[in-house]
Amino acid sequence: MNKLNGKTKAASCLSFLFIFFVVATSYGQELKVPRGGEPMYNIDLPGSDIFHFTLDAPPAGMLDVRQYECSEACWQNKNCVAWTYVRPNTIQGPKGNCWLKNSVPAKKSNNCCISGTIGEANTDRPGGDYTHFDNVMGLEVTPQLCQTICQNQAKCKAWTFVKPNTIQGPKGVCWLKETVPPPVKNNCCISGYFEIIEIK
Repeated sequence: MNKLNGKTKAASCLSFLFIFFVVATSYGQELKVPRGGEPMYNIDLPGSDIFHFTLDAPPAGMLDVRQYECSEACWQNKNCVAWTYVRPNTIQGPKGNCWLKNSVPAKKSNNCCISGTIGEANTDRPGGDYTHFDNVMGLEVTPQLCQTICQNQAKCKAWTFVKPNTIQGPKGVCWLKETVPPPVKNNCCISGYFEIIEIK
């Protein structure tokens, strides 16, 4: 189902790995690194599936980045807030399987799987706001877009996305923050923050 060839997929995913793990935005000798939504190993999130695809093994001698292809697919889908990658030769055949989800199901321990979420699922970080919006030039706000905008504003240290039809009307709302308020569990929201890492 994945139409990219091995070299293209590897290049794409290695690029994603660089962006996700090393740099979101670089300021001189500092890196602004996103936190929240890190992979959960040996965790399945069964249910709430909106899309599924299989992933072939990489060519011999190449790095296996299928887990990150699955995560990236969730980031590229505006309706996706969580994902599960089923390792090959475990419970779903010889290929890797990626499941994208529109909600965050309860965690289930299972060494078949690696799962993740967009930001900190069902988490609010109230306070520290300096702006909020429900669209960008007419484009609806998603958790992915909210984090990306925060990432690219030097002032922004954390963000919260209020889900549509919860506590702030029918549209999703993005709140950008100049501090990192403590997390509060709340099903209304998805949040995240950034860590500034000095390069020595």
